[in-house]
Amino acid sequence: MENDIFSLKHIIFNVNNLRIKYFNVYLPKYTLLILSIVFFNKSAAQNYSNITNSLKEDNVNQTAGDDYIRFYQNFLSDQKNSHCAMFPSCSDYGRLIIQSKPFYKAIPAIVDRLTRCSRDSKFYPVSSFDGHTRYIDLHNDSLIYHNDEFHHPYADVIINKNNPLAFINHLINIQDYSGALLEIRRELFYNPNDELYLPKIICYRGLKNPLQGVFEYETKFPERVRKSPRIAYQAALSYYELGNYYDLRRTINNCRENTCDSLMHQKMHILTAMSYIKEEKYDSAHIFFNNSFEWNSDKQTHYYNLNNLQNLKDQSYKNPAIAKSLSIIPGLGYLYTGHKGSALTSLIVNGLLGYATYTCLDKKNYGIGIICGFLNVSFYIGNLNGAARSAHRYNQNKKNKYIKNLEKHNQILLTY
Repeated sequence: MENDIFSLKHIIFNVNNLRIKYFNVYLPKYTLLILSIVFFNKSAAQNYSNITNSLKEDNVNQTAGDDYIRFYQNFLSDQKNSHCAMFPSCSDYGRLIIQSKPFYKAIPAIVDRLTRCSRDSKFYPVSSFDGHTRYIDLHNDSLIYHNDEFHHPYADVIINKNNPLAFINHLINIQDYSGALLEIRRELFYNPNDELYLPKIICYRGLKNPLQGVFEYETKFPERVRKSPRIAYQAALSYYELGNYYDLRRTINNCRENTCDSLMHQKMHILTAMSYIKEEKYDSAHIFFNNSFEWNSDKQTHYYNLNNLQNLKDQSYKNPAIAKSLSIIPGLGYLYTGHKGSALTSLIVNGLLGYATYTCLDKKNYGIGIICGFLNVSFYIGNLNGAARSAHRYNQNKKNKYIKNLEKHNQILLTY
C-alpha cells in the first residue's frame, strides 16, 4: 500500500513527468478505494449512525465522497490519455454507488467494479458512447439518468423499457438501421414525439443515405426540432458526407447559440474546421480549431488537430503541369507522380503502337497503319492528360491521409 500511495503522490506532484504505468496500474485500481476510505473516515466521524439515510437525501451530491471523485474526474482522469471501457465509467459508477448504498455495501461494490473493468467483455452488452465502444455495467438495471452531465448511449439497457425509444435505440446499437427507421415511422404516426427525430436522421446516415436525411430535416422536421443542437449537428454531418460545406456551416450557425453544452460546441467548431480543410481554406480551419479548444480544453486533441493541419499545409505536392510536360516521353510523368505501374504500361503501349504504325506505313500497309496511328495518338494524349490527373490523385491521397486521421481522431463520421 505504501508503494501505491507513493505512486499517487508522484502523479499529483509531478504532473509534467507522468508515466503511463502509474495511470494504467496504480491510479485506476486504487484511487476510488482511497477516496472512498477518506470519505468514510470523514462521514463516519460526523454521523455514522445516520449514514444510510443521509446518502438518500437530496443534497447527496455534496457529500465528501462525491467531491473527492469529482476531483479525480476533473483533474486526474484526463491525464491518463485513455477512456474507461465500461459505462458508466468506474468513477461515475462509484459516485452512483456511494449515493444509493450505505458505506458497507458501497465499498465492496466499487472494488468489484474495479476488478472487472475491461475484463471478460463478452459478458456485457455493447454500446457506443462518445465514439468509443463501451460495455454496459449498471448497478441497477432500472436506472435512468436525469442529470444532464450523463450522455446516453444508444442501448436498450439504459432507457426505461416502457419507452419506445428503448427498442429503437437497441436496433441502432446493433446497426439495424432499416428496422429502427420502420419503428420510428410507426411511432411518429401513432405517437408523435420530438425525441424520434434524432434517431431518424442517424438512421439515414447509417443507411448511407444522408441526402434523404437532410431532405427530411429541411422539409419535414418541425422548426423547433431543427433548432435542436444535437439534431442540427447530425444534419451537418450529413452535409459533410455529401460535400455540401456551405449548408453544413449554415446549419451549425443557426443552432450554435441554442446550447450551453461545451462538448457540443467543441464538436460543432471541429466539424466547421473540417469543412474548411476540405475546401483547402486552412487559415479558417485553424481559427475554428482554436475556437473548439476554448470550449473544451482537451490539449491532446487540440495539439493533434493543429499538428495534422500544419502537416497538410506543409506537404510538398506534385505539379500537374510538370507531370504533363514530362509525359512528352511516355510514362515519365506517371513515374514523377509515383505511379510506377502506369508509367511502365504507358511506355510499353505507346512504344509498341508507335513501332506498329511506323512498320505498317513503311510497308505501305496504310489501312492498318492509320488504325495503329490513331490508337497511338490516342494513347499518347491519354498519357499526357493521365499524368496530370495522376498528380492531382497523388496530391489528394496525401491530403486524404491527414483528413482521415482528423476524422478518426475527432470521431466525425460515427453514427451516434
